[in-house]
Amino acid sequence: RRLPPKGTVAYVLPLTTCAPPRNHAKNFFPYSPNQPKDDESFRDFAVMLRAMIHAQSYQNLSSESRYDYKMHAIIHPQAKNCAGTDRSVVLQ
Repeated sequence: RRLPPKGTVAYVLPLTTCAPPRNHAKNFFPYSPNQPKDDESFRDFAVMLRAMIHAQSYQNLSSESRYDYKMHAIIHPQAKNCAGTDRSVVLQ
């Protein structure tokens, strides 16, 4: 029998912009060199981040962690729909 988790750790993913257009990448503002370069990369990053956190959490029975997790995304309205993809749906 497992003891209940000691607590819950919140992971916050802020989304402020869409990936820059491929043909105007240098003139796109605001732009961060750390953001995914396209929506496919964004989706892959979000899936890998959640998988790594889940693997080390209480929810994974093979993990010895005593802490659960909760994922949150803070999405700027201009970053919600990018290239026809609703990022709020991708993150669910």
